[in-house]
Amino acid sequence: MAGLADQSTIATTGLVLAGVKYLVIPGDPGVVLRGKKGADGVTVKKTATALVVGFYGAGAQPGDATGCVEALGDYLLAQGI
Repeated sequence: MAGLADQSTIATTGLVLAGVKYLVIPGDPGVVLRGKKGADGVTVKKTATALVVGFYGAGAQPGDATGCVEALGDYLLAQGI
């Protein structure tokens, strides 16, 4: 959560999720956090009560994967979740 709020601190150390360290790609501070490792990546979107986390691998288009995670997060926000 701290890395989501202040991406500058996590940018120097990297984002570690499920034991994998990702290079941080700037997102919307406090709302979206993105990470990349080779062809793999992750997007985290904060809603009112949850974190939506989406992982993608080789063969997936990063923009499509990120768009899906952010769209689901936006939907949940619209529902008050």
